Amino acid sequence: MGIVTLRFETYEKYLSWLKKGSDSNRAEFIADHEKEHFDEALRRGYTPVYASQVFSSDGWTPICHALDFVDKEPTKEDLIAICLAPKVPSKGDLDLVEDLRKAS
Repeated sequence: MGIVTLRFETYEKYLSWLKKGSDSNRAEFIADHEKEHFDEALRRGYTPVYASQVFSSDGWTPICHALDFVDKEPTKEDLIAICLAPKVPSKGDLDLVEDLRKAS
C-alpha cells in the first residue's frame, strides 16, 4: 500500500499509539524526545502535531517519527532550533541540521 503519515494532536494519543507497537519504555523514550521538539515549536509560535510515517502494507511498520506543522512551515533557523531542542538530538535530527546549514 505504501507510506502513510499518521498525525496525533496530543502527547497522550501519540504515546498510546506508540505503545501498541513497541514496549512501554521505548514508546515513552520516543514520545518524550518528540515532545521536546513539540515544545520548542510551540515556543516559536508554530502549531505542531505529532506524526509518524508508517509503511502500511505489512501492518503499519513505523519508518520515522517527527512533527508536522498545521499552519505554516518553520523558517530554516527555527527548524534548526526545533531539531536541536532535545537534550540528546537523534542522528536524524543532526543530519537534518547539517543539511539545512549546508543549504545556506
